[in-house]
Amino acid sequence: MFRIRVTVEKRDGSVNTYDVFPTAISDFEEYVKMGLVSAFSEANSRLSNLYYLAWLAEKDSGAVVKTYDLYKKELASVSVEFPKAEE
Repeated sequence: MFRIRVTVEKRDGSVNTYDVFPTAISDFEEYVKMGLVSAFSEANSRLSNLYYLAWLAEKDSGAVVKTYDLYKKELASVSVEFPKAEE
């Protein structure tokens, strides 16, 4: 088991990190029609997958977010971490 986090930098310079919880993972997998790990494999890697996961994670955090199309226009960069769970 591991915890997934995304770090989002917006064009206004703000930077926030969000945990990716099961609700966002499930919604993401339904959207991309494949598992989360497969979606970020070298063969399937698309930046749009990363942006969509960031949008879902930020939305799931309770933050008020714009529609996905407007959200993408605010992004400067997004990164994802797959750290191992603490024992």
